[in-house]
Amino acid sequence: MASNDPPPLFLRPFPVADKDPKNLAEFIARVNAQPGGFRDVTEAKLREEISASQDVKDMVDEDDVDMVDVADEDDAATSKDPNIARMEVLKFIDIASNTAMLTLDSLSLLLSKQNPTTAALTLSHQLREMVGIGTLGVDRVDEPPVNEAKTRSLEETATGWTLMEVNKTRDAAEEASALLEREVEAERRYWEDVMAVKKAGWSVCRVPQQRHTLGVMFGFSEASPEFKNNGLAPMRRSEDGSVELDLGRLGGVSEGLVVTYERGGRVVGRSCGTS
Repeated sequence: MASNDPPPLFLRPFPVADKDPKNLAEFIARVNAQPGGFRDVTEAKLREEISASQDVKDMVDEDDVDMVDVADEDDAATSKDPNIARMEVLKFIDIASNTAMLTLDSLSLLLSKQNPTTAALTLSHQLREMVGIGTLGVDRVDEPPVNEAKTRSLEETATGWTLMEVNKTRDAAEEASALLEREVEAERRYWEDVMAVKKAGWSVCRVPQQRHTLGVMFGFSEASPEFKNNGLAPMRRSEDGSVELDLGRLGGVSEGLVVTYERGGRVVGRSCGTS
């Protein structure tokens, strides 16, 4: 080869992808794409295909010739055009979509006789205008024989379950009534105590930051804010409904004020604190 000749150009065939499925999902998709899908797959048909593929393999092994170029040409000839394969995929998608729409229309038309409002949501507009709603029905062709003993047993069982549920409902109503009666009695006693405190001259008001709780003022209005805030006790409702003063701000310690009178260095009088 002369020095001025261009470098050689190697032409290689376009690599062909492996025709075998790469995973289980691809295998299932290929089977579903064939006419009939898995519904037409039977044991006898599988055995015939395995036997036919084995016969072809044996024939190829007997007449095997080292002709790589010829094999590549056969593969190229048997490979499908991408545009044709795309059109086939689109055709199968269109068939599947049409089948799904027909199935949905059939079921919607069948259910429209019992529940027209719900079935009308999935029924196509064309089919509704063509045949209307509730025009397709279903019924049993052969009614099963009636067994009077079994029918009587089922009726007795249903009656027993009904009575049991009625008893449960009655027990629940009685329990709710007793609970409501206790709550009414507790509320009545609580408000009676609140009114007694109000009639005794004490100031009753809402507790700050607890708008649903009433409190009673027992401090002095002239006291400083530090002691005035502690002069309000919330009135809590106990289990029996009576009022209980919440003295949490006072630390739970009862305190009192004792006044002593002295005259000439002698104690002449002293107030008595109540416990």
